[in-house]
Amino acid sequence: MNLSYLQLIKANTSKIQLIQPMIKPITKPAISTAIMLMIASLMTAPSLAENTPRTHNNPHNNTHKNWQDGKLIIEIVPVLCKNNPTYASYSQCRESRSYVIGGFDFQNNNTCYINSMPKLPPLQSRVVKRLIPDTKQQKDIWNKYAKCSQVKATDYFRQIIQQTNELHLPKVITSGNTRMTDTTSLKQQFINKNKGLSKDAIQLSCQNRKGQLPVLSKIAICYKNGKYGRCQKKIINTCGDQFIILGF
Repeated sequence: MNLSYLQLIKANTSKIQLIQPMIKPITKPAISTAIMLMIASLMTAPSLAENTPRTHNNPHNNTHKNWQDGKLIIEIVPVLCKNNPTYASYSQCRESRSYVIGGFDFQNNNTCYINSMPKLPPLQSRVVKRLIPDTKQQKDIWNKYAKCSQVKATDYFRQIIQQTNELHLPKVITSGNTRMTDTTSLKQQFINKNKGLSKDAIQLSCQNRKGQLPVLSKIAICYKNGKYGRCQKKIINTCGDQFIILGF
């Protein structure tokens, strides 16, 4: 038998009235406790992947069509702390980090150095701090590479988190030990650990020392449409055949 909408409401009114007294309202303290537990679980997640949406979608197609083209910069901390007085003030030098992320360079010649601090939600800020420990450097990176590109700070740093999480660094970079290596060997170690990465997508930058082997200072991994791709600019070898990776 088919019942009308009003008949159904009348038929169920008594049931609803019986159920209502059994439902206890959720108090504000209970809500606060649940939220705090959820946040705590996110903050203690063992990997960046659990805190970062894995997506290559571009939310700014109308403002910056090439915002996923460019290069992710990895900085070798010990040599930069030793040879750059400004860099030596960054917290990663006090923490003796072996490397940090130096930002994502769009290579679009749109640098404007606007003096502003990127606004990030607390959880994302905590994850970014694991990759770029010093807030002064976060500000410098934002103003140098992204502020003039019409990309939101949350999207820019989310992309950096995602790319860093997906990139597997060789032990020679992460160990923090001083050792000698060569261009071919280091690039091959990156290629072996990262599917789809080629030697043309890796740039090595060294600081030259008179009468001594160069010292590796930065590594750039190039991207095209959010995937590993040939670097836009001609790769200039500043490291020679052999160079030193400096540790603390």
